[in-house]
Amino acid sequence: MISVDTIDTIAEQVSELTAEQIAVKLEEIKGKQPSLFAYLMSDNETYLFSQAEKELLYYMAFVIWEAISKERDLPQRLSMKQVDSIQFENWKTLENYTNPKGQPLDDFFEPEIGYYEEAELMYFVCDALEDSEDMPQLIAKDSLLPMFVMMKSFVDCLIIKD
Repeated sequence: MISVDTIDTIAEQVSELTAEQIAVKLEEIKGKQPSLFAYLMSDNETYLFSQAEKELLYYMAFVIWEAISKERDLPQRLSMKQVDSIQFENWKTLENYTNPKGQPLDDFFEPEIGYYEEAELMYFVCDALEDSEDMPQLIAKDSLLPMFVMMKSFVDCLIIKD
């Protein structure tokens, strides 16, 4: 499992990236996992997100990408069908969830991440969403669940066993 220290170090590094460095990172993801890149950039997935929400989504994705790239072997290129299937399963699992009301996100999602293989990455996602939730102008309540599902699907895709 990727450690909290590794995630925190990478999160700090990613937060200091310039626009040019972000573009290079996007090209790296696009080159190694084009279907996953398309999933992140898809207007079908992110059309309800504001620009600030998309930026948060990309920040979390970069941290996850870097952490997994550093600590694990990336899977072979995934097809869009595989990515869609993983996302579908995550939505199916969470379909009865509603937006959290007055509880920390990690408590709300605990049944899904408590024994998850890369739980610390999902706690990082919860923390990032929770930190931004304190700034309502940054992220809408209705975006929490879709963003969590996108990031859970992103991690699932990167840790898939070949």
